[in-house]
Order: sequence, then structure tokens, then C-alpha cells
Amino acid sequence: MHHHYYVTKTCHQNLKWTTPLTSSQISIVDCSGSGLFCSTLVITSATANETGLYRCFFKDLKVEDDKTSASVYVFVHDYKVPFVLSEKEYEVVFIREGQPVVIPCRGSVEDLNVTLHTVRDNDF
Repeated sequence: MHHHYYVTKTCHQNLKWTTPLTSSQISIVDCSGSGLFCSTLVITSATANETGLYRCFFKDLKVEDDKTSASVYVFVHDYKVPFVLSEKEYEVVFIREGQPVVIPCRGSVEDLNVTLHTVRDNDF
């Protein structure tokens, strides 16, 4: 099932977008007019691969959450593809004894119940 998503931002500054990955499904449309800058991010025929954080920010200013930028996390529900590719090709997680650690796991469903299992080299 494919969905179309539209996110529009209007303000008094030039705008730029960051997206979770490069995709032919994503386009940016300039909708400026009446002295305001406007930019619409369009995701056509969205699949689980377009799941991720989309951020709009002022082009010439330092990015500060809720001051010079706005972001939205888009989940493209696909129970057939519950996990999406990492934004990095290869992810290394460093663990220090006694310290909390975050293991990245990107899902296409926001309430997906995930269990982490330990696998040792000799288990392969």
C-alpha cells in the first residue's frame, strides 16, 4: 500500500530540508509568494524506506530545535517490512560496563515490539 505525504513550512527566511535518506520518492516544491518563503516536502508512493526524521530549517542560520528548525518523524506503516535501513551503512555501538547504551533499531511501525538478543561470534 502506497501513501502520499505532504509537509509544508512557511516563514520569513529561506528554507532547506534534511531527509533520512536520498530517495526518488522525495521532492521539494517551492511555494513562496506574498513576501514569504514557503517550501513543501512531498513524498510520493511512500514505502517503509521513507520512514524517518524530516527537518525543515532556516538555510542561513544555525539549526536549533524549535527555534530555527521544525521536524517531524514520519512512519510509513508496512508490517511486511517492519525494519528500515539505517541512515549509516554500518553502525558500530560502543558499550562501556555499567553505562546505559542505545542500540539503533529503526522500525516502520511506531509501536512495534522489538526484542534484542545477544549473539556471540561462535553462534554464527
